[in-house]
Amino acid sequence: MDKGELIQRSKDVWEKANQHISNYLDVKKDILENDYVQLLGDTVKVVGFVKNTTSLIMQKRFESFLRGFKPEEIPTEDQIEKLINYIDDEAKAEFIADTFSKIMLARSSKACLIMGTMLQTMVNNQSNLSHKDLICIHALSNFFDDDITNFNFIYGYITKNNKGKKSRTATLEGRRFIEAIAEKELDKESVMLTIEKAVTHQLLVKYNEVDLDIDEDEPSFNSANVDEYFKITSPAESLNWHIIKCGLYIS
Repeated sequence: MDKGELIQRSKDVWEKANQHISNYLDVKKDILENDYVQLLGDTVKVVGFVKNTTSLIMQKRFESFLRGFKPEEIPTEDQIEKLINYIDDEAKAEFIADTFSKIMLARSSKACLIMGTMLQTMVNNQSNLSHKDLICIHALSNFFDDDITNFNFIYGYITKNNKGKKSRTATLEGRRFIEAIAEKELDKESVMLTIEKAVTHQLLVKYNEVDLDIDEDEPSFNSANVDEYFKITSPAESLNWHIIKCGLYIS
């Protein structure tokens, strides 16, 4: 196949993917003609948009997504055909279109690589769209490169420092935690910011436990210690698995 035929095939496949998504979304033409909506949601324009944009960062992020989305031995067009076959209802069509928009506006090339890998896993396995998939993609669209590294560290620390019999739950403070951060040569403030972001995006659940110590001889005298704990959620498990799959884990 010569270069001209390859380009035409690529164009035809993206056009087919866009039409397939549109059939499920049933979006009115006048809405699609809005410039802002086209920029975010019109997947047929995505390749041309990346090529024509003056932003090299945006192009780099889309290329990162493609590296994650398709195995090296499979042509991009063949993988897109699998994507088309995967979209068989409105929910999946909305998810794919929204994922493309998040890729273009993402804050991290590493996050785009992970999003591509997640989408590849879903398409290849023909798995149903789950709540944790939605949470992971949304979280990744708000992660910076440092957040990816920090989150992998946080996940590993929690799994190694469980609170008693409570699975995947630990405190993220104190000398042991600070020493672990320093050992991995991470920035403490950056890690703490990622923790808060992970809580906001439902990757970690934060809760407090109160240890009340009452003096039996003098009940009026008592003391209380409040400990803050963080628990890993199922979306966090999925995200960390894909981070490792992409080779972005901290050594």
